Amino acid sequence: MNLIEAVAVVSGALYVLLAGRNMFSSWWLGLINIFCYTYIFYLNRLYADVLLQFFYFLATIYGMYIWKGRCKNISYLSFKELIISILFSVLLSIGIYILNSNIHIWYPTIFKFKADFPIIDSFIAGFSIVATILIANKKIDSWIWFVIIDIVASIVYNNKELYLTSTLFILYAFLAFLSIKQWKKTQTNAS
Repeated sequence: MNLIEAVAVVSGALYVLLAGRNMFSSWWLGLINIFCYTYIFYLNRLYADVLLQFFYFLATIYGMYIWKGRCKNISYLSFKELIISILFSVLLSIGIYILNSNIHIWYPTIFKFKADFPIIDSFIAGFSIVATILIANKKIDSWIWFVIIDIVASIVYNNKELYLTSTLFILYAFLAFLSIKQWKKTQTNAS
């Protein structure tokens, strides 16, 4: 698994770096990352993260469409959009938690073991889904969300002894912070 995790780490780091620079090619690296992490998270019983990878696949296709075909401008969420995004993230996290804590009961042939860290894993998944939609729609706020999500996720992955992945998520948090600055600069230059 170390080779697969290494490929996931490299493709993931390059994905975030290029997305932070507003580059379309980032999405291709995201696909490689998704396939690797689907396998890794399944083996490590982080089932909400497995489900998150399926969402990321769909979001990647959506992001490719939005970024390629419909050039959206970088912007901030309005206050109303922010409140709706937070509420939706909380409700989504609760729904994912219900699924995540029962998936081994409902689908025992696929998920043979109880999920590890179901509450925090569900939070990571729920808020990541919304943050990814925000990135696809070029909202600067998405990077702020990912700084927090990535720090929390790095702690979980460290506890699962996924040390490369844990380190990657610390790098993601740093790159997300840099992306805030880059997108603000791009937004200012476009004005």
